[in-house]
Amino acid sequence: MHFTVSPAELECIVNSLKSQTRQSEPQIVESCFTKAVENGFADYPDIQDILCYSDARIESIYHGISVERWCEIFSVHRRYFYPTPRRKQSSVDGDCGVSAEDLADLLIYLERTGYSIEPLSLVTKLSSELADHAFVSHAGLHVLWYEKTRHKTPPIFFMVESDEVGQGRREEKFKTATGYKVEVTWNNDSRPIELVVKAPKFRSRPAQDLLKIG
Repeated sequence: MHFTVSPAELECIVNSLKSQTRQSEPQIVESCFTKAVENGFADYPDIQDILCYSDARIESIYHGISVERWCEIFSVHRRYFYPTPRRKQSSVDGDCGVSAEDLADLLIYLERTGYSIEPLSLVTKLSSELADHAFVSHAGLHVLWYEKTRHKTPPIFFMVESDEVGQGRREEKFKTATGYKVEVTWNNDSRPIELVVKAPKFRSRPAQDLLKIG
């Protein structure tokens, strides 16, 4: 899968992946997961808590890539959620956020990017419910296939706008703390212009299988 980001955003991602991870707070993350499943959605403050208490490197680049921007990059759609009105209520106040399925999808993409994200608990909470549905969304498919495809998915690519790519290049390779293999292409101005992240257990598959888990 290919994602287009700005040069500054790509630099943020590369630099954060190269830095050391810091201790996570799984209890806070798990509390946010439980709340998202119960409510059916997560608002942006809760998503920010999940990200920063899962991998502090994401918090360190918040000034460059916000929660809203991560959602845009991965095409995770925001929407407004409202409490069910009582019979006599004529108006209610809503919160902007993403559905629980889309939250899981966002976390899966961030894990595939190389961050120390653990979506499994949320996926487990959602899977049994989704399995009973006649139809599911694209995010729902990722949730249902997650355990089978984890760490085996095809590489993802981050690229800057085309006018940045024509300059001279050098290559750099390293591994993230979670074992994802990273390949960075730099231009002559020492700015990254392409980032490829490969899952540690990925093996080339027939084209029709790639469509299932891309």
